[in-house]
Amino acid sequence: SLVFLANQIDILRPVIESLISHRPFPTLSKFYNQVLTAVADVRRLVYGCVASRALNYPRIIALVSSTKWDIADLQSQHSQYVDVILEEIDCFAKHLEELSRCTGLQRAVTETIWDVVIHSVFKALVQGYCESSKRCSSEGRALMQLDLTQLVAKIEEKVGLKPVPHTAFVENYIKAYYLPESSLEQWIQQHGEYTANQIITLLNVATHVSRKARARIISALDE
Repeated sequence: SLVFLANQIDILRPVIESLISHRPFPTLSKFYNQVLTAVADVRRLVYGCVASRALNYPRIIALVSSTKWDIADLQSQHSQYVDVILEEIDCFAKHLEELSRCTGLQRAVTETIWDVVIHSVFKALVQGYCESSKRCSSEGRALMQLDLTQLVAKIEEKVGLKPVPHTAFVENYIKAYYLPESSLEQWIQQHGEYTANQIITLLNVATHVSRKARARIISALDE
């Protein structure tokens, strides 16, 4: 694989340098510092193509966005979309396991693939929250947290990754709802991983944020 070749070339660096008469080695140094270090990023991009087709993300977003979050009572049962996500993860896990048996995929490769797939799932979750009703109660936010807790526990069990990567991406978005107005504005400045629409939705459902502050923050996002 490309990663294997990069590792071998890195091991051979002293030998390669010993064969070059002209010192220093600007071109060689550039190759090692810029090209080889990018191999891991290239691998992640390639696996991203796999992840984009691994699960039905539009369906996940639609199910999450159609869930009622403006509820009055605390729930003890997770939402239906959690079961749908886990079913799709089960299906993909079977395909990946079969592929591993046929091709001898290393554990490091499958872990990277799962990392990208899980990240895609969690991005779909946040987007689903963003596209849901503009009204969300504290009990609804608590249900989101319950759903995430259940989902993470089952992913740990099914995939074998612990801790489950990228959990904070969803958890931080859910918990931001509870932040006081002054802290929320600072939080938004520190979390550029969310889209402008996701931030605007968060502001709209956070009823404790004043209209003036909401308008100021949204105006800053538009700049």
